[in-house]
Amino acid sequence: MIIALALLVVIIGLILFAVSTSKKTNVGGNLINLDTTDVTSPALPNSRQESHAWLTSVENPTIDAMYNTGSKAFDTHDFSEAVKSWSAVLALPNLSTAFQAEVLINRGAAYASLGQTDQAIKDWTQASEMPGVPSDMAAKALINRGLSRNDSGQTEKAIDDWTRAANLKDAPPEAVAKALFNRSILRYNLKQFVAAMADWSQIINVPGAPVEYIAKASVNHGDSNWQAGKLTDALVDYSRVINLKGSPPVIVAEALINSGKVQIQKDDPLAASTNWTRVIEMPESLPEQKAEALINRGIVFYQAGIDDQTSAKEQAQLFSRAIQDWVAVITLPQVSSEQVADAQFNLGVLHSTKGEIDVAISNFTIAITTPDVPAKISAKALINRGILLQKKGKTNEAMADFKHVLELPDVPAEYFEKAKQFLQNNKQS
Repeated sequence: MIIALALLVVIIGLILFAVSTSKKTNVGGNLINLDTTDVTSPALPNSRQESHAWLTSVENPTIDAMYNTGSKAFDTHDFSEAVKSWSAVLALPNLSTAFQAEVLINRGAAYASLGQTDQAIKDWTQASEMPGVPSDMAAKALINRGLSRNDSGQTEKAIDDWTRAANLKDAPPEAVAKALFNRSILRYNLKQFVAAMADWSQIINVPGAPVEYIAKASVNHGDSNWQAGKLTDALVDYSRVINLKGSPPVIVAEALINSGKVQIQKDDPLAASTNWTRVIEMPESLPEQKAEALINRGIVFYQAGIDDQTSAKEQAQLFSRAIQDWVAVITLPQVSSEQVADAQFNLGVLHSTKGEIDVAISNFTIAITTPDVPAKISAKALINRGILLQKKGKTNEAMADFKHVLELPDVPAEYFEKAKQFLQNNKQS
């Protein structure tokens, strides 16, 4: 009988860097220009439980039934019953070392789920230090113990656990990759960037490492190269993911998105658009990934449209394609409020460029009033709407928009200063 074995491990998402990649141009006079994205600091998602590993053998039918009771209890989140059942198994005589280690790892996971960290660490410590314990069991126990120690702020001990797991003789490649990946994320959070890069490089070169970990490590390695200004090296990392057979589609999409942004920095908008088009057309890419690709591709079309060498006919075609992309974001299910507001803001800039002031004001208004819109978007939309209202002779309404910017919490300094300057200029006129 195949039984589910609950194992706590760290599964951490990709590091995402957003970089300002568009050329600076004057749009509609003093209107704030479109940028592909705003600069943000890298943020690492929290760790979570992984899907179950599987136990393929048991001691005997009686132990099998007792073990299954614990597994079913764990799966239904009855962690106290799981602890009780697995404790009963551990009290039985003559258990093999490997099986005893498996049950200890499971019970440790149940204790951890109950918030009883000390008991969980005790079980994982026992499992990892049993004489003759198989390397794969020791690695699982050390990985789990490192996770709990990290969650409780014992970062150096967590790093030590994951280092021990990665260095175990005969440890499975998957365990080595997990341990290294966990260690790399913690090191990155501790600003140990060189060490984190070394971990990602090691994962990429672990023989037999799961494709998922090679892909995640490659994207992270690429993002770090990108942040360091090593654009060509970053593109090599992203290409590894894109061309890696069996690479998870969501990670491929992330590599394509970031590769496109790097291509913009290298002044190759055609290559960037090609990458983003692939994301848009991938059935498996996430809605937010499709939205980001659509927003970015639309900006490339828009910027090509305002180039001095672009004819009126070509501009109309490019503007139409940009509008199609941003409208697609607005109508795309399950996208964030921020992305919808961003698309509306972009539409406002484009329509103001075309001289369609009322339409542009409407777009900026929708961006401003979108629920949960970030201050950086509402601020630039307010400034742009204020500029257009002022052009229409609605000075009081324009001043109200500029004042609103000054009242926004967490408004970016550049927008705060721009709004303040508009207010001062109005007083002087």
